[in-house]
Amino acid sequence: MNRLHTGTILLLTVMLGLAAPMGFAETAPKAAEATRDSRLDWWRGARFGLFIHWGLFGFLEKEWDVVKIPTAEYPELAKKFNPVKFDAEQWVRTAKEAGIQYIVFTSKQHDGFCLFDSKFTNFDVVDATPFKRDVMQELAQSCHKQGMPIGWYHSILDWHHPDQSEFLQKETCCGERFPEYVQNQLWPQCEELLQNYGPIAVMWFDGEWIKEWTEEQGKALYHHLREIQPNLIINNRVGRGRQEKAGQHETREFVGDFGTPEQEIPATGIPNYDWETCMTMNDSWNYSRNDTSWKSSEALIRTLVDIASKGGNLLLDVGPTPEGEFPAAAVERLQAIGDWLKSNGESIYGTQASIFPKLDWGRCTTKNGKVYLHVFNWPGDTKLIVPALQNKIQRAYLLADKNHANLNIIEGKPAFIVELPQTPTDTIDSVVVLEMDGQPTIATDKPIRPENPVLIKLPFSYPCGMENTPLMYKGQPLLVNNRRPLNAKVKDFYLFIEDLRTGQEITRFGEGFSFVSGFVNGDEMNVFATENTDDDWTHDIYRFSSTDLQNWKKELVIQRKPGEHLFNTSVCRDDQGYLMAYDSNEPVMWSFRFARSKDLSHWEDVPGLEFTDLEGKMAHGNATMRYFAPYYYAIYGIWSYQGGPWVHYEYQLPETKYVTVVARSKDLVTWELSPTRSPMLEPEPGEMINNTDADLFEYQGRTYIYYATGNQYDIGTIRVAMYNGPMKEMLEAYFPEGVPAVIQFNTKEKRYIYPTQRLAPRVSGLIHCPSNRKHETQEI
Repeated sequence: MNRLHTGTILLLTVMLGLAAPMGFAETAPKAAEATRDSRLDWWRGARFGLFIHWGLFGFLEKEWDVVKIPTAEYPELAKKFNPVKFDAEQWVRTAKEAGIQYIVFTSKQHDGFCLFDSKFTNFDVVDATPFKRDVMQELAQSCHKQGMPIGWYHSILDWHHPDQSEFLQKETCCGERFPEYVQNQLWPQCEELLQNYGPIAVMWFDGEWIKEWTEEQGKALYHHLREIQPNLIINNRVGRGRQEKAGQHETREFVGDFGTPEQEIPATGIPNYDWETCMTMNDSWNYSRNDTSWKSSEALIRTLVDIASKGGNLLLDVGPTPEGEFPAAAVERLQAIGDWLKSNGESIYGTQASIFPKLDWGRCTTKNGKVYLHVFNWPGDTKLIVPALQNKIQRAYLLADKNHANLNIIEGKPAFIVELPQTPTDTIDSVVVLEMDGQPTIATDKPIRPENPVLIKLPFSYPCGMENTPLMYKGQPLLVNNRRPLNAKVKDFYLFIEDLRTGQEITRFGEGFSFVSGFVNGDEMNVFATENTDDDWTHDIYRFSSTDLQNWKKELVIQRKPGEHLFNTSVCRDDQGYLMAYDSNEPVMWSFRFARSKDLSHWEDVPGLEFTDLEGKMAHGNATMRYFAPYYYAIYGIWSYQGGPWVHYEYQLPETKYVTVVARSKDLVTWELSPTRSPMLEPEPGEMINNTDADLFEYQGRTYIYYATGNQYDIGTIRVAMYNGPMKEMLEAYFPEGVPAVIQFNTKEKRYIYPTQRLAPRVSGLIHCPSNRKHETQEI
């Protein structure tokens, strides 16, 4: 068919010389008539959708073998596409039996092959295949008939387009002629998707990471499509707001109705933002006959529960075979999920996130008047410990129990107990329902959150690397620094020391090294840094030592494990010798552990101690260590968007992402996180998203903190903050007397400990018995 755009769309030149369609200004006010909340209401309650990836990828041995096929040969695969077993009615029935609440289907993936009859390309299922049926027309009709909301996945890029020279150019599309592609193909095809198939629930875009696509183009497309269907929901990949695979917006300025984490679940959801995790059943989005790495039904059910407990939706993927059928392994898992939802769907559909920070035995979802306790690990003594609620609990029962027989409740603070039967109703997830009046609210004796010690951010900066150490050496304030240019060869890396009063470089050494820190031991300057190579990232940690800053001795001090990479270091002196904290990408990225030395040359790891949240995969890094007996203080950077304990802090800016916090410990095992109101360092206007890589020293009775700002990727600037007093006083001020720690971290167990998880040894209270029994008092 004719590939030229015969419509009337014109283009308006926007910022950076790229184009956006006319009509944006006129359509936006009309689209706003359908409020965001009214459009998203059904979607928020759905919680469970089906993602269907189908197309020519299914003929490949591996999903991304497409990048190995010459551009001219790939379209030949379309001649093999003849899915004679495709039955749209059966697909929708299978989805409904699985408890699916909406479907998102791939109209066009990155390869450009369209599963609908498009006027703007011949590379579609009707014109290029022997099947010659509009797959999406049949699927849309079946969904409308069976009451299933249908949405379309559509890639912004197109590897088949004649202006796209090679598949291997994955980061670009059509080069300078991209605006023509947007005008003549992308926009009109999106119009076809919304004008030819009845009411469409969701437009799910992808491929926005190509360099040609801009936020302005995304906003224009977003508003234009909502003019066509005002109730349409559109994901955030229509614009540039997605931050890596985590999928959330950096700020609210970006366009899109919901975030799109991919193959992962944010540790505590995405606060104050709608989100949906898309996830495969095995390791492939499309059908792959060689991919047998299927997740178990148990894992998928618990994934659905975990996501719902954090306020998100699960978009679970299936890749139909080239013949048009769902793989048997996928159907088996969908049936298992559906069976569980038949008894327990009330605890998923229409629910809100958990009110509890963490539950050792499972998860929680809520509704007005109800709390659903998802018990993954059935207690051996049948006593389920639950953090206390402010609400008066009227009764408790098992959701899968058709009779809803009452369960006994033993009241107490800071937790109460639900007495369970000997055996669970479901070994994957037994759901206990707590009924009460009103919106469930956790009972917390929340400590007063004191203000942070006052840090004054000084008006000067250093436009160089991220890691650095300010220190005093022979009465002279110095900055130990490193140069690590973005995308440069290792030969361009080096270490250097400069005079803090004049900015003059004193010495340069350590070619090929970076991630630097300094430590003064008498007249000896010690510089610890990580070796780099062009082919394998960072390697081992070395020590450079000198007494004149000109002649340097170099020696290996920390050797990486196979496949590991080491990064930042920090050394302090204690009553046992010297303690080092150093970063690793194992077991998660990032984490840090500890090593000890008697002479700064020979170091041994402190066994069993790692500062890393394995369950939540929270990043911890850039630890700076100080020791003021009896406490060790760790000043380190974290990724604030991951949630976890960091939700207890109040952030100054909505775009805050990387911040610095402080914790203390007497034994390096259990650490108290500062209970103050805010992180130690967080971005202010002009500092972008980052305040990390902090190091500090005392000078003339004041404490100066050198820290990194920027966006953590290609922009990094060192800035300086000051505390008007000595370092020990400042650090102690982060742990004021009489204010308990909000959270503890255990380095042996690698987990956070919240006050609501601890049950007093003895709790007195009334047992809530069935109505035909008397109340009695019992101690536990």
